[in-house]
This record gives sequence, C-alpha cells and structure tokens, in this order.
Amino acid sequence: MFALICAVSSTASARAMHRDMDAFLRANFPDTEPGASVIVVKDGKVLFRRAYGLADVELKVRSDPSMVYCIGSLTKQFTAVAILKLVSEGKISLSEDFRAYLPDYPKVGPRVTIEQLLNQTSGVKNFVELSTWRQTMQKELDLDRLIDFFKAFPLDFMPGDAWHYSNSNYVLLGAVIERVSGLRYGDFMRTKLFLPLGMKHTVYAEGGEIVQGSMRGYARRLGRLVDAQYVSTTQLYSAAGVRSSVDDLALWNTSLESGKVIPLTLMNKAWTSGRLNDGTATGYGFGWAIWQWQNRKVVGHDGNIFGFLSSMVRVPSDNLFVAVLANSTNSTVSPNDISMKLAALALGIEPAQPKRIPVANEIMDRYVGSYRGGKSENWRVRRVGDQLELQRNDDEWDKVFAIGRDTFLVEKSHDRVTFVDILSGRSSKIVVEGNFSGIERATRIVATDTDLK
Repeated sequence: MFALICAVSSTASARAMHRDMDAFLRANFPDTEPGASVIVVKDGKVLFRRAYGLADVELKVRSDPSMVYCIGSLTKQFTAVAILKLVSEGKISLSEDFRAYLPDYPKVGPRVTIEQLLNQTSGVKNFVELSTWRQTMQKELDLDRLIDFFKAFPLDFMPGDAWHYSNSNYVLLGAVIERVSGLRYGDFMRTKLFLPLGMKHTVYAEGGEIVQGSMRGYARRLGRLVDAQYVSTTQLYSAAGVRSSVDDLALWNTSLESGKVIPLTLMNKAWTSGRLNDGTATGYGFGWAIWQWQNRKVVGHDGNIFGFLSSMVRVPSDNLFVAVLANSTNSTVSPNDISMKLAALALGIEPAQPKRIPVANEIMDRYVGSYRGGKSENWRVRRVGDQLELQRNDDEWDKVFAIGRDTFLVEKSHDRVTFVDILSGRSSKIVVEGNFSGIERATRIVATDTDLK
C-alpha cells in the first residue's frame, strides 16, 4: 500500500511539474509569435519535451521539438570537444602555442597556448566587436580572410592576465582542427562527432546550404517583427556556426557524460573554471561557463546569433540537463533564465527572487554616463523616466533594477552591475559580472551626459 501511495504521489507531482513548465513556456512563447523548442532530461530520462510558437510566422508553420535552430555560441563546446579529441589522440598539446599549428599566423608578441584560447584568457582581439566586421558579415569568406580581420591587432592584454570573451579564440581553434586533422571543420565535426553519435539533425552548413527542418529567425525593429539579418555561416565558423535540435543536444550531453566521446578526465577540464595568472577563477572552462546556483554547480552556455537564442545547462549533482532553442532575439526573458526556471521546476525548487529596491531619480543620475573597459568594451548608462538602462557597445538597451546600494541586476540576463568610486556625486567606474561574460570593469569617459537622461 505504501508503494502504491508513493507511486500515485510521484505521478501527481510529475503532472504538476509538466503543468507548471507548460504554463511558464506558453506565457513566454505565444502561439502567434516565433517560438522555441525545449527539453528537460533527468537521470537519462526525458521529463519534458515540447515546442511552442511558430517556426515560420508568414506561413503559420507551428514549431516542433525536432526542428533545427542556429545555436550560436553553443558551437564553442563542439569546437572545444573536437580539440580535446585531438589532444586525446596525441596530436595537440594544450600547453603549446597555437602558432605551432598555424605557421602562417604572425609570430609576434607573447606565446598564446591552446588552453588560453579555449578558456578565453588569450587576449586575442574579438573580431565581432570591430565596426568593420558588421559591414562585411554577409559575405562568404574563406578561413584566411576571416582570420585577417583580427590577426594584425595587438593582444588586448597579456595572456592569462585577464578574461575576455572572444569569438576569435574559437575561430583560431577551428583553424587548428583543420590544419592538424587535414579535414575541413564541417567535415571533421560530421565524420568524427555528429554521425558517430547519431546526431542526425546537427550540422555545420556553410555557403547557404539548405538544412531540412530549419527554423526561420526573427527580430524586432521599431516594435515590428522582421526577418533577422543575414550573416554568413563562413564568418560564424567554429565560434557560432553549428545548427542543431534539442534532441541532438540532449544526446550530445549524454554522450559526453558517459565518456563515449573523450576520456572524462579531459571532459572534466572543460567543465572546470579556468584561472588567471594570479589564481583568480574566471568562471569559464573550455566552451562552458561554470557558476553556482542553489548551492549547486552549474555548467552551461548561451547562444545569441541573428534571429536565434539558445541555452544549455547541466546540473551535475542532480544529473539534470536542460536545453532551450528559440527562433527570435526578442524574448522578454533570457534563454538562461528560462533554462534555470525549468531546472528549478524539475527539481522542485522555488528560487528566491531578488528584492527590487526603489531608487530616487537623483541617485540614478549619478550613474548616468559612458564608460570604457580595457578590452574594447564600451558601456553607456541612461535614465528613462524612473528606469535605469544599460547598453554594451551597440547592443540593445537593457533595463536594470537595484538590489542593493550602488548594485543592480540586468533584468533579462541577471548580470550584476556595481557602480563604484562615487566621486563628486558621480560614479567613476562600473563592474559588470555575468554568467557568460566573466567580470568586466570600465571607467567613466564622459563627465556629464545629460543626453542620456
């Protein structure tokens, strides 16, 4: 009788979990808007798998969990594992200067190791932050021309002294894969990883190749839904060019955890935070970010590419995996927040919500201005009525809300923003801490900025 009662209780709990997940996702992905596919896997079993919204708004084609999305920077973990596969075969050393494998790359400046490319501590200039890249991102480029975008720039910092997210690091890793294996990046990924693992809906498709079952990507411009800007896959390359489905991502995760792809000793390096030369943990491994949540270690990553958002998270202690793929960059909630909400529901956790603290306009005004970081990052802060907003480079403005004295959270990403060194009634610096962007510091460059109020 006790066993029967437990079984009934477990079934009721599962139904409640499904109901709560479904209600949460329906609220974020309406039937008439671009949608998303999600999967939640625990202990090797699928707890939840569903799709929402539209795959094609014009044709009113409904989303399906099996559909294929551009996954953006989730690509980095595939590239990282490809590198580790070559390491396990004795063909690459993590401690070797990457230029040992790319003899045509300029041999100037300090040595930069393969490991420093993987964990984003190399100092190599991030080419997507260059204004010249935006002007040419639709062109089909060969690998040499892509590397030409950034190879002449000096390092942003001495390797290992700082952490900065750079797509250039993973472009160089893709080039190393090609040089060492003798295969093009897409061919290596297909023959050495995707096909052997049975990942039938995962592909690196370049040159405008048609991929069956692909979602259409959307954005908003001036409040109107529009087709996303086109960017050539040849320029996303090994940093952001892979497409996949939630089913394949779940299969990928299971394969990695089993040690089927590469030895777990190497995989665990990828899932462990790197450290700077001074010993500071960066919160980033090899293509995965690492952070704490509800007293648990979480390993994951986000993707944000024209028309598509994505998130994958692992909670190793609970053997839990969540993937969210969306075909619009207009989501009111970040993909990481969606993944973590689903994780909380799967584990029966009610995460504490940060308490919003009201802040007077005259206090917010002391934060308003423009700031510049040491790694080509520009930040702007403005007040719109009673709302403080933050902008990174040319990205969209994000609302922020106060959680403490001079400390705010970004509404979508929950990145933490702290204004420091309040001098003469104005902040002189900001510190931005994010799950996937590490810790970035910037100094005020405009004394007064009344146009931002």
